[in-house]
Amino acid sequence: MDLRQQYLRQAPQLHTLLLRCRFHMTGEPDKLHPGQMRILIILAEEGCCNQRKLMQELCCSAANVATSVKRLEKSGYVKKEADPDDLRSTRIALTETGRELALESIRCMKKLEAIQLAGFSEEELQQMVEFQSRMMDNMERFLKSERTKGV
Repeated sequence: MDLRQQYLRQAPQLHTLLLRCRFHMTGEPDKLHPGQMRILIILAEEGCCNQRKLMQELCCSAANVATSVKRLEKSGYVKKEADPDDLRSTRIALTETGRELALESIRCMKKLEAIQLAGFSEEELQQMVEFQSRMMDNMERFLKSERTKGV
């Protein structure tokens, strides 16, 4: 197996292992979907934001964000409120229950980060960040070129 095939095989496996570890650590795998956890963490860091900001942070469609927000709202973790600066826009904010769950998720992610990155030097971590940034830039360039082809 060449290195590219190995990478393409390992990337989704790493993602699955991260999810399994998170579920194991929280003991409540049905409480949140991975994307919903990210939304709670973003809201905990930002305070509140609109769906467009969540879309940009999560790199997903408006429909996906809307569905996740709707589920989180139904579960009592987030609430929608009018944006005082733009009455056409709605802001998403954490409820107290959502804030507690977000803090629990952040603690869990920090533990996972420590497990995942154990044994890496600062130089290796820097390289990893640079490699991931380059991969993200490549994918964003590809998506941008695909959008312009459709115009």
